[in-house]
Amino acid sequence: MPRVRTKGPNPVDVEVGRRIRAYRQSAGLSQTELGNALNLTFQQVQKYEKGLNRVAPSRLEVIARACGVPVSVFMPSLDEQKGDGGPLPFAELEIRGAQHLLAAFGKIKNNRTRATLVALAEEMADRH
Repeated sequence: MPRVRTKGPNPVDVEVGRRIRAYRQSAGLSQTELGNALNLTFQQVQKYEKGLNRVAPSRLEVIARACGVPVSVFMPSLDEQKGDGGPLPFAELEIRGAQHLLAAFGKIKNNRTRATLVALAEEMADRH
């Protein structure tokens, strides 16, 4: 039977690309810096991040090392094995300011203050 070709990038490749972008940004790396670690141009990194080109496992391992994370964080199929069974909120990490907010949130030591901040954010989100 002939192989059916679908238009557009594979959804898994798109999700892996999103995760690469989120972790690259979280690590403070530019596309050029990550490209240098991979011996690629920043344009190739852009294609990976958009899911236009598939990332070979060996390259994914280099990306993980450059970002300081385990390679498993890039695999959507492993999300179900991480505990809650649902996808991780990587789309929200792409919103401007989200990573800075998360970094600041992580520096708050008082659990009560964290809970108050979460309640405030949820209330503000419900209003809009």
